[in-house]
Amino acid sequence: MLGCHSNTFASEPESPEEPEQDYNLVFGDESGLTLNKQCQEIMKKLWPTSLEDYNFKNVKHNTDLILSALQLLKNGEDLLLPEGVFDVESILLPRTLNKNQIVGSGLGKTILRRGGFAWNNNNQGDCPLRTEVFVLNKLNNIGIANMTIDGTCHHVAVCGYGGFDDIGNIIDRTPQFPTFSNKDGYPSSSGSVFQVISCNNVKLENVEFKNGFRWCIMIGKVMGFDMHHCIIDTGNLSTEFKGHRDVNNGVMHVHTSQDGIHLVNVCNAVLKNNDIHSEDSAIAIEANPQWVGEGPITSINITISNNYVTTQSPKDPAKLINDDDKIFGTGLSNQWIGQSGVDIFYNEWYDVEGENFAAMENAKIQQITIAQNCFENVRYGIRCGFFIGAGSHHAEHPNHRIYDVAIIDHSSQYMAGRNSDKSAGIKSVKKNTFSNSWNRTGGCGIAVRHSDEVVISNNEISDVMGGIGINIENTSLFTIMDNIIYNIQGDDLGGDTYQDWFGGEGIRIDNYRWGGLAYDAVDFNIKNNRIGKVETYKIGIFNTKNGICKLIENYDLESEKTLVEIENGYKEDNSYVVTE
Repeated sequence: MLGCHSNTFASEPESPEEPEQDYNLVFGDESGLTLNKQCQEIMKKLWPTSLEDYNFKNVKHNTDLILSALQLLKNGEDLLLPEGVFDVESILLPRTLNKNQIVGSGLGKTILRRGGFAWNNNNQGDCPLRTEVFVLNKLNNIGIANMTIDGTCHHVAVCGYGGFDDIGNIIDRTPQFPTFSNKDGYPSSSGSVFQVISCNNVKLENVEFKNGFRWCIMIGKVMGFDMHHCIIDTGNLSTEFKGHRDVNNGVMHVHTSQDGIHLVNVCNAVLKNNDIHSEDSAIAIEANPQWVGEGPITSINITISNNYVTTQSPKDPAKLINDDDKIFGTGLSNQWIGQSGVDIFYNEWYDVEGENFAAMENAKIQQITIAQNCFENVRYGIRCGFFIGAGSHHAEHPNHRIYDVAIIDHSSQYMAGRNSDKSAGIKSVKKNTFSNSWNRTGGCGIAVRHSDEVVISNNEISDVMGGIGINIENTSLFTIMDNIIYNIQGDDLGGDTYQDWFGGEGIRIDNYRWGGLAYDAVDFNIKNNRIGKVETYKIGIFNTKNGICKLIENYDLESEKTLVEIENGYKEDNSYVVTE
């Protein structure tokens, strides 16, 4: 039995109803835009600066001008920003906007930079400022295109309640999580560069987002989101929970998450042909059903395709510190590997007691397609249903699950990236080995837990250090077919904080926990996979408490012998396995 994504990548599953749209966003040069003459005259008054100037003296002037122009736009009119580097405060888009575009003169030509600031919750209270450049709230049909948006995280120092020692280690509470509080009717800061909350039909095209303080892009409670040909480059200060000192006033702060783009309760979204570098989850898909307010409470119908994604630290140590040495870096080396290319999970505090049925067709996360991407130099290619550090109760309750996931076509026959210049695949997957790290786990190409109706097909997974090619735990109704897996190194994905995660297999199945609302999967299909060099077994089946695992025509990649013919072809334990 296969989910609605299982036939082809082009399938179009049923999805939540989207607001009626009669407007297509058209990005292009001035000739393709509908410009308001008065607004364009205002844009001529912006004060530019240079990339080397960090005085941020023009932020209020530029912010006020852009806001005044936006307030004058009528439905269907667009705002064209000139070339230049323009320092700004947070720009709260007026809620009068509808069917409007904000378009720059080109990526790297129009640069909006968030002005730097410092704040300490401990002696100043909740922070009334925002880290964002743009904030969108309760808007419909908005497009942003052709510009660079820079969060200048090296110049934003915000300390949460708590404290650090002199070298940046946390010694009191959680200062790595600042508290923001805004009283202007817009959502408080999420520590991002670009924030979209409770909107419909938002489109991003040819935009570079960089230097996020926390998340680079935050999208929450949104129906209809498209992001194409964009660049996310964030995380140059890592996630190791080390404080950074602002010499001028001693504020210590931490770049706590560094997700590239974080989607919470987002339906009908497409992320395609983007380049994403982040040092935590490059793309995070989360459901938080208890988040009140306008917009969805689920994450349904999301497609992630043809993106180039990496979570590796920059190799140049100079990038780890601020150019003018106002903020000192952590000394992290290029050994640090961030988290997943894609992470899919429930919110930490959702239904802690497991009273709500959120599984199968009632799952709050469903209809997820991940296809034709290039995941390279990541700790995991894709993690689905992992709740480490986000509430272990989700793993304990089988009614908090993810439904209908397709992970397909990560193969060299497809191209990925903003310029379609990278071969698709899941490659160079590395367990974190940074010696001083608090988290030295990982090394898995595709890891799926607590999910139902999962198709993993036509993927090339190679050079995995940890390590496992495909790992399935407590999942029903899955099909793994037509994958090529090789160069799996190591047999331990655990670390100091997570000890007992063993591996070494090309494909590892371990449905060890199954009770309560268990689904009779009847059979699991593992068919026509070709597996090369591994550390232990090509395929390991360790528990199948809720069904029979069918192994059909799987082959050794080098010899083309069936796996039943070779010594380390199969390993089974506490399982119901049929080989054909």
